[in-house]
Amino acid sequence: MIWLSPLKVLEAEGIRLELASHNTGAIARRSGPQKAADTFVPLFRFPDRLPAELTMLGGLDDMTPVFRAERCFRDGRRLLLT
Repeated sequence: MIWLSPLKVLEAEGIRLELASHNTGAIARRSGPQKAADTFVPLFRFPDRLPAELTMLGGLDDMTPVFRAERCFRDGRRLLLT
């Protein structure tokens, strides 16, 4: 599990963020394509509503937005990563 500071992500990544209005992993099974090219759109094109998911194009090079990271095990244990 990784915890990020949203403000620091925006400051670090800016226009490299793309947002989706729904959880892309929770799309009901249907025949045909379920995700289109416009599922994720740049921040400046995102409609005026709360995003359900975001992606950072090219990954996160600057790790300053990460303020906590844990490894979660199947038995319920958690290990704080430093």
